[in-house]
Amino acid sequence: MHSLQKFVERHPQLFVLSGASISTESGIPCYRAREEQRTGRVPILLKDFLGSDYARRRYWARNLIG
Repeated sequence: MHSLQKFVERHPQLFVLSGASISTESGIPCYRAREEQRTGRVPILLKDFLGSDYARRRYWARNLIG
């Protein structure tokens, strides 16, 4: 752990991409059930966002609340 800490300190612009299990252990709710099926709302698709004024308004309204 000490060597990892030193590495991070030497690289202040370090960027890490990780998997979903890391986030759940950090307290961020998982968006999938154990069976790998999505839970909660389905994300908007780019084609729907770009192609529909209604979809864009709904997306922004939902994010304003959330």
